[in-house]
Amino acid sequence: MPAEWEPHEGTWLIWPHEDTHEYSQLHLEHLWLEMTRVLQEGEKVHIIFPDQRRLEHLQHQLDYYGIPQKNIDLNIIPNDDVWVRDCGPIFLVNKGGDLAVTSWNFNGWGERYPYQKDCRVPEQVSEKYGWDFYNAPITLEGGGIEVNGKGTLIATRSSILNPNRNPGKDPAEIEMVMKD
Repeated sequence: MPAEWEPHEGTWLIWPHEDTHEYSQLHLEHLWLEMTRVLQEGEKVHIIFPDQRRLEHLQHQLDYYGIPQKNIDLNIIPNDDVWVRDCGPIFLVNKGGDLAVTSWNFNGWGERYPYQKDCRVPEQVSEKYGWDFYNAPITLEGGGIEVNGKGTLIATRSSILNPNRNPGKDPAEIEMVMKD
């Protein structure tokens, strides 16, 4: 698992939509547009939308604000929320540079929210791009781990060992999965 500060091909975003952010969507869209504008200047920006209508809406906004689209990759993948850090693809890279996608079975922050679509985002990304896919046998949020790209992983114990994520699994079992 590469460290997030290592050179990378691009950044993944899930575009805010009114299904989840009815009252803050316009404010969030403005922030996401600014992120996209800045990011696309130096790297690819992969953006996930729940449907074609919302994808086309962003294309119009990009045109209106004069944001170039050459480094922007638009993807229709059903989703619930914007937190790609927690539910999106976490990549593995082998020594040959080949990518694989992992899914850690995101469950809406311990089933706090009824998000069923987000947990399928990594698998659908791997299918679209033809990358190998690894479905981990445990549940965690991507924001609950930190890696250094050299084999060290730090995890938020209180989250991962919480019964609403990994009931019946002991710390040694979870640690073995993470070492794989």
